[in-house]
Amino acid sequence: MNNVCYLRSLISSHKLWQISTRIGHGIKRQHALSAGACLDLRNEKIAFSFRQYNISDMWSHSSAITEALATLGDLLAERGEACDILVIGGGALLLSGLITRPTEDLDVVARLIDGGLVAAQPLPEFLLTAIVEVGEALGLEPNWLNAGPAGMVKFQLPEGIEARWSTHSFASLTVRVASRWDLVHFKVFAAADYWPGKTKHTQDLVSLRPTLTELAAAEIWIKTQDSSQGFLPILQDLLRALREGRY
Repeated sequence: MNNVCYLRSLISSHKLWQISTRIGHGIKRQHALSAGACLDLRNEKIAFSFRQYNISDMWSHSSAITEALATLGDLLAERGEACDILVIGGGALLLSGLITRPTEDLDVVARLIDGGLVAAQPLPEFLLTAIVEVGEALGLEPNWLNAGPAGMVKFQLPEGIEARWSTHSFASLTVRVASRWDLVHFKVFAAADYWPGKTKHTQDLVSLRPTLTELAAAEIWIKTQDSSQGFLPILQDLLRALREGRY
């Protein structure tokens, strides 16, 4: 059963059936079962003839994000819609294989329209509707794909970001994933807002171990976003800690 058929049967009935199956020696697992899915009983074990989703693990590896994006792209294509987005944040890092920590969402910083970057917010209504429906089908939060950091594009994204991103196509959904170089910029900026507190942003920087060159470039860009007297000392202290390996 493909993604579109799965969603059509599940969303049309507005019902997600959760069944608890016992496999082996009393080990329980939760599976999302769409209407009409078939069960095969063999050797007192239950085998599913359709795609299996372990809801609690949906965002612990890049293939889970890819699955969600593929489902969204198929649904948009079925409805004759298309979208081209640029993503950053922890979800982009996980999708790129740069971190391993679980994350629950994917941040859209911009959309591409007629070859140009525009602020992602507000996301178009057809996309928001599809995001919620895919979230319901896969057991994700309604805003698993969101435009939280879209304000950055109103100022300035790192110069040359278009030449560095990677492109992933999912039917009528095109996803541009910011490069490591640019993700370091965004992560240092985000971490500075909470420094000296330890957050997921500092955790990601520990995993990334940015080079001195990356930190120098990030510093220049961040100062174009916020050069206030209250912010700059905090930024300098964070950069000093990163350069010295004090996380």
